[in-house]
Amino acid sequence: MRLAATIACTIATLLITGVITYGQSQLGTGAINGTVKDPRGDVIPGAAVTVVNTETGQVRDTVSGSAGQFSVLVLPPGDYTVRVEKDGFSKLAGHAPVSGVSH
Repeated sequence: MRLAATIACTIATLLITGVITYGQSQLGTGAINGTVKDPRGDVIPGAAVTVVNTETGQVRDTVSGSAGQFSVLVLPPGDYTVRVEKDGFSKLAGHAPVSGVSH
């Protein structure tokens, strides 16, 4: 039961905080930033975050910091899959479009 709750909450968290894209207009690129949290809202440091451009297959990896935060910067515009993994938690994936245009 804990794992199912973790998936639901973490997916919601990823969709709310992780799929935010910021334009880096001078470079024509964007970024994906977010916070990984458990069902109680506690942050999860040390989670592996993988961002994959669905059109090119380009892969970028990072790890969530001590406050659960992650940032993947200087991404070309396109559609991305964001995967989050951490021992003891279910894996999850979400979708994140990056426009490369300032908001």
